Amino acid sequence: MAKKKKTLEELLEEALVPEEEQPYEVPGNWVWTNIKTINTTKKRSIKPNEFDNEVFELYSVPSYPQGNPELVKGEEIGSNKQIVNNGDVLLCKINPRINRVWMVNSGEEQYRKIASTEWIVIKNANVHSDYLLMYFKSPYFRKLLTSNVTGVGGSLTRARPKEVENYTIPLPPLNEQKRIADKVERFLNKIDEAKRLIDEAKESFELRRAAILDKAFRGELTREWRIRNDFLSVKELYDAVKKELKIKDLGVINIDKGVPKSWLVVKMGEVIKVNPPRQGLENISDDESCTFISMSAVSDKTGKVENPEARNFIKVKKGYTFFKENDVLFAKITPCMENGKMAIAKGLKNGFGFGSTEFHVLRTPNQINEKFVHYLVRSKQFRLEAKAEMTGAVGQQRVPKDFLINYPFPLPPKEEQDEIVNILDGLLANEEESLNILQIETRLNQLKQSILSKAFKGQLGTNDPTEESAIELLKEVLQEKL
Repeated sequence: MAKKKKTLEELLEEALVPEEEQPYEVPGNWVWTNIKTINTTKKRSIKPNEFDNEVFELYSVPSYPQGNPELVKGEEIGSNKQIVNNGDVLLCKINPRINRVWMVNSGEEQYRKIASTEWIVIKNANVHSDYLLMYFKSPYFRKLLTSNVTGVGGSLTRARPKEVENYTIPLPPLNEQKRIADKVERFLNKIDEAKRLIDEAKESFELRRAAILDKAFRGELTREWRIRNDFLSVKELYDAVKKELKIKDLGVINIDKGVPKSWLVVKMGEVIKVNPPRQGLENISDDESCTFISMSAVSDKTGKVENPEARNFIKVKKGYTFFKENDVLFAKITPCMENGKMAIAKGLKNGFGFGSTEFHVLRTPNQINEKFVHYLVRSKQFRLEAKAEMTGAVGQQRVPKDFLINYPFPLPPKEEQDEIVNILDGLLANEEESLNILQIETRLNQLKQSILSKAFKGQLGTNDPTEESAIELLKEVLQEKL
């Protein structure tokens, strides 16, 4: 017996979200429905390699960040794809925490358009594509999308297409959809422009900072200071360091670092202890609290420990990195090292602490100012040199201990180190203050989310309550299914 075809009234009843299930209140001439109701796309698969000489416009997931599809010959495309058309909105299934939503909107009419099967394709002629695109980026929808996934962790998670079909969407009248899309686009363009200007300012700051640090470690910042002040000669500095470290000889490196004649250039490992052994823990009881510094506790912006923890000694004495007060912590793993996660351990309980195993520890003698070392290892040039020596698999690369041990370390007299640190503190504090004024990225992102949130609640001041209810629009959508 043939299945009875549903009437428009029955379809409408199924399509409308009951009032008690509506996520939030919307204007009276809007309706709540679901993705399945408004989506009229039909999945059409294609094997591009059967059309070996044809050039396709390919919307792949890796292409998304650039926002441009690839033009690829069919013979170069190994897997099945799905046919898409202008106005289709693509919602990525892979790792939905990454906000990947794309609209097919190309002027290249001569090429057939295809997309990875990792995109969910959504479109309806009665729903504005830009409205859909922005709704899928809104905080409410993102929360829906990430709350119900398959797989475990990162790129292994996927949104469930069958679940996505049932997710709710507020549907305004068509003209209101267009007004919302236009207004949101204007707001977001202004925010993106502000972020672009901030990025330019930050880049300028980084260039100035790099230039300042380069001058510091070539002795240019203290040229006049050396003329005005007496300090240890090279031989006296050499002897003082040897005496403190209790070593017979100090190997001076014959390398042109462009430093003053009154400085030494030595292997870092000869004057600084790299990953020194644990000491002085014999009398610490297991239940005593001590400082713990995770990698996330070190700010890559300030180079300081911002959120240290307190943990019982028994929980950290094995399997973690040990350090003492004033030790320099150097993040050895990518991307933490490149981002500048290096800090001086300060304010440690009982003068020692433990932290991530991804730290190298640099311990300075009295003849070396730990802040001088900290400024050096956080400098762009040092991090670039360290990056070139990283070993290990991609994504898990680390700076080897030997790089630090053998690094040609520019060593001024202690008094000049102190003066360099004082100068850098002053110069970079002024730079940091200027940069802090520009650190509004978080607020801009919050503003963007607020705009998107308000847009789909009818709170942007664009809604016209005299317009025909969106229920009539929904009927037109459903009429196509009869």
